[in-house]
Amino acid sequence: MKDDATAKSQHSFYDLTPERILAAVETSGLICTGTCRALNSYENRVYEVEVEEVSGAIGRRVVKFYRPGRWSDEAILEEHRFLLELAAEDLAVAAPEPLADGQTLQHNEGTGIPFAIFPKIMGRARDELDERALRPLAHLLARIHNVGRSRTFQHRPNFDVETMGHKSLRAILSSQSLPDNLRQSYEAIVTQLLAAIEPQFGAVSVQRLHGDAHLGNLIWQGDTPTFIDFDDMGTGPVVQDLWMSVPGRDEESRRRFDILVNSYDILGVLHRESLGLIEPLRTLRMIRYSAWLLSHCDDPAFSHAFPAFGTEHYWAQQIQDLREQGEILGLY
Repeated sequence: MKDDATAKSQHSFYDLTPERILAAVETSGLICTGTCRALNSYENRVYEVEVEEVSGAIGRRVVKFYRPGRWSDEAILEEHRFLLELAAEDLAVAAPEPLADGQTLQHNEGTGIPFAIFPKIMGRARDELDERALRPLAHLLARIHNVGRSRTFQHRPNFDVETMGHKSLRAILSSQSLPDNLRQSYEAIVTQLLAAIEPQFGAVSVQRLHGDAHLGNLIWQGDTPTFIDFDDMGTGPVVQDLWMSVPGRDEESRRRFDILVNSYDILGVLHRESLGLIEPLRTLRMIRYSAWLLSHCDDPAFSHAFPAFGTEHYWAQQIQDLREQGEILGLY
């Protein structure tokens, strides 16, 4: 159960008003013009605001209100410290800006919701990458991972079978979302998959990484990429970031993935045997995604964004998809 403070913050999180958002930004010392618009984010509440720069020009900032109860302050600050480390190495990431007290994290007065302010990264997103774009992306990932190896996380999650698999399964089975007539089938296939892939993680080298390096978290200026949204970062094998950048299985995707890996090798350290973890990691992400959806059911915006979640059809499709994963992994 949520404590009273978390429940209060959660309620306020669902009811953030433009006035509260702009007031929070101005506590950092910035002066807002009054323009504020919501950005696409299911996990946190993220807004773009206009501010008056010292020069008199109009600038933009991105303010992120973190979902109450998801991360501790220590975990959020580990995200910020990693981003600042990367920025100090001139890597293209969106690092948090210092607030009025010099810190990067503050709690909104009256609601207790933690928030941070980031620069607005100008550019565009891409739905797919050609060869010319794959190479700079690979080099950026390699340099991020080189910095990532220098220290360890203490408060961030692991990309492993226990955290993404068993913990997610326990949450799903303890909920009322999974229909009784599908519960046994779902538990059986997930348990079988986890037992099969767990030995493959035994001797894997792990480190700090982005963790959610899909194309939606990249902004491009020409052929120069910038990574945003390190909210899901954690400790795991570097191949987690590589396969998320080129997730397809078709022949063209495999060709692009080979380009990404070969370009990554120029600046990074990749143990080729870890490429065998791609399908196990994909399997864990599928299980974790259902648990993530489950944890957001009390969000009023949830039912509009994911109307099929929790239905018998949803869980039947999950069972089918996981069985197909079992075939790919050679279980049948």
